[in-house]
Amino acid sequence: MIAEKIRAASQRSKIRDLYDLSEIARRPLAKELIRSLAVLKLWNSGGPGLDFGRFRSRIEGGSDYDLMELRNLLRKDQSPDLNGMIERVLGNFQFLGQMLEIERTLAADAAHRQRPLADALVAALAAV
Repeated sequence: MIAEKIRAASQRSKIRDLYDLSEIARRPLAKELIRSLAVLKLWNSGGPGLDFGRFRSRIEGGSDYDLMELRNLLRKDQSPDLNGMIERVLGNFQFLGQMLEIERTLAADAAHRQRPLADALVAALAAV
């Protein structure tokens, strides 16, 4: 679920993705597992691979976040703190930029020529 949120936030700017990642960031994370799964999710999505710089830019580019959409999803006594959410996500998901060699190779493989590496990463994750 976390890897899917990272994929979504990497490909679009939706306040609900930011909010969910912000709430997830409050908990302990299996960083290596999440990063590998996010690499695979983005590799399979057909778009650009995982890139923390692009992820950071998308998260920081909150000018197009719809705060009313989030207010409609929260309890009436909750008020969204956009800057706090952005800081929490960027601070706690920096591990996305610390990829292993296999993850870097897949993240850069826009042509999907590295299927054997993707299969190897899936097998390694299944063995965990």
